Amino acid sequence: MAFVHGKDADLEIQDSGNTYRLMSSYISSTSLARAFDTAEVTNLASTAKEYLAGLGDATLSLSGYFDSVADGYLTGIIGATKGFHYYPEGKATGRPRKSGDCIITSLETEAGVDGAVSLDAEFQVTGAITDGATP
Repeated sequence: MAFVHGKDADLEIQDSGNTYRLMSSYISSTSLARAFDTAEVTNLASTAKEYLAGLGDATLSLSGYFDSVADGYLTGIIGATKGFHYYPEGKATGRPRKSGDCIITSLETEAGVDGAVSLDAEFQVTGAITDGATP
């Protein structure tokens, strides 16, 4: 079993000009959370609960440090559906790549007197996620 360090992860978000922008230089963490609905179909003859597989859902998030370039990429796509590529093991050829479309649902910049200005964004994935390999 081969484990991977989080520092190798990469995330690309499509900008307003439809160019995929590598966000790794601006962020310190990213996540892709997937959930799947089920519908209970237990009947009176059942001896245990039974379910049907339902629809999938996903959200994407990033956290990091404010940079006017990264902020420009993100503010330029507010209200638009854009593509993403998530590379949990990095962008090397043959490594896992999860791709899809997403919409920004939250963009936050926070500045405190005792630290770096932060940049956080949340995205709602729309449609299916494609699990593949980095070309």
